[in-house]
Amino acid sequence: LYVLFFEEVAAPHLGDLLDADDKKRLEKFFDMMNFVYCNGNKEVRAVVSATLLANALRNNPARMETAMKYMENLPFLKITAQHAVKVKVKGK
Repeated sequence: LYVLFFEEVAAPHLGDLLDADDKKRLEKFFDMMNFVYCNGNKEVRAVVSATLLANALRNNPARMETAMKYMENLPFLKITAQHAVKVKVKGK
């Protein structure tokens, strides 16, 4: 159920925030994702990377560029996003 939430609600919301480059909300969103990713188990990390990040960033270089800016000080999340997008694009 939570995978569906991240795929159908959170990923599109993140995409909208990235399109608007909403600094305050993006900083909070990425801080929250980083906390969840770093403190979660393998399943939580998989949902954050494969479902949330890949769906929000896939095939959208502008969104990816904006996301990288906000993940500059979040190295685990940044690396995860870079890898998730590559895997998701290959697997379409």
